[in-house]
Amino acid sequence: MRELAACRSLANSETRIETAEGSSLWFALNAQRMDLEKKVFIVARDITSLKTHEQRLQELLDAVAQSNK
Repeated sequence: MRELAACRSLANSETRIETAEGSSLWFALNAQRMDLEKKVFIVARDITSLKTHEQRLQELLDAVAQSNK
């Protein structure tokens, strides 16, 4: 959100939030600052599942690379 303070909009920024239980939630954010109304409009999309699959894919690729050595 620091990026939003420096400009008028923020596109496709990813952020991780830790829950009280200790798990992580990932969100893709788009935001637009509206100076006349002194408001910020934010759209967030939960990408936790995508991040989990990306991490698993990377682990599998690393295992394949290790097995080919």
